[in-house]
Parts: sequence; C-alpha cells; structure tokens
Amino acid sequence: MFRSVVLIVLAFSLVTSACFQIRQFNLSPRTLQPGQQGSLTLNMHRVSGGENSENGHIFILVGYNDTQMQLDQVRPFDLLGNFGGPFTRTRDNALRDHLLAGDNCAANGIDAANLTGFNRWRAFRTVDTVNSNVGGMNDPFRVKLKFTRLFADNNARSNFVIFTGTWTDWVEPNGTPDPGEAICVGMVISSFAGRP
Repeated sequence: MFRSVVLIVLAFSLVTSACFQIRQFNLSPRTLQPGQQGSLTLNMHRVSGGENSENGHIFILVGYNDTQMQLDQVRPFDLLGNFGGPFTRTRDNALRDHLLAGDNCAANGIDAANLTGFNRWRAFRTVDTVNSNVGGMNDPFRVKLKFTRLFADNNARSNFVIFTGTWTDWVEPNGTPDPGEAICVGMVISSFAGRP
C-alpha cells in the first residue's frame, strides 16, 4: 500500500513539475467588427520546479465554435524567451483526443470533456521539451493566438475556452499520450464581443 502511494506521488510530481498556469490574459481588441481579427495573449507562470522539470511538452487545448470565429494563428510558445524559447509548436490531434476523453483534462473544477457549445477543438504543444527551471516563478511563458470574427449579429459574442498543461511521455515512451502522462493545470473561458 505504502509503495503504491509513493509511486502515485512520484508520478504526479513527474507530470506536474513543468506545468505552467494562466495568471493573466489579454484580448486586443475586446470587440470586433465583422471579419476583423483579434489577438489573445496568455501569460502562464510556473507552478513548481525541481529535478523533474526538464522533460515536459507544454500544451494548450483550445475550444471554440467555428461558425462564430476562426482560429487563424498560434504563435511559437514562450515568445519572450524566458524559458529558452521561442519554441516551435505543433498541432497534435492525438493529444487533443486524449485530453477530451473523460477525466483527462480538468482545471478549476471543469472537465473539458463535459463542456458544450464548442464544436471545434485544437491542441497545440511544444515540439521540444521545456525545462521550467530555466526561468523564474514570476517570468511569463507567453503564448499568442489570433482569431477572426465570423458572426454577423453585432450583439452576439464568440466564446472560447483554453486549457493549459503539460504532457510528459514517461509512462510508455512511445510519442503518444498515455493515461497519467498529461495534466491540465489552468483554464480560461472568455469571448470577443461584436461591434458594428
């Protein structure tokens, strides 16, 4: 029993050690005209550190309604270079599917698998692993996304949700996420409002 608990604690520390949580985000502009592009900047910060902080792929899971908005661009991760970046990012459908399976991605008491109203999901992660010990606890790990408004009604809004987390390929090092390898530690739900 004690050995099982130790292994579980060790596994949890391995997965969470390189995690970055959203501390601040900014929409620019907050209101969009029809067809206008807006940007979302996420500033994520370390939640821990230690000897197991060098081998995690940082990811974001983005949910939105593609009749209301279009995801145009996801810039390289760690744009300010505080943790050795900028890091090339890649879209990972296997990671997306894993995170959207029940109980695999929950933050702030909300499970991504239980959310409705978002018909399009995308997961993006760093190609290389990130050593979170490189930067300080107050140094932002910045990610920037760009969206275009598609809805016509100026009184409408385009909602989106973003989960952040780390995938560490350690349970079965096979290049695909296995149970226990990925964890979500941050989440934001927001929207762009319409204007004429």
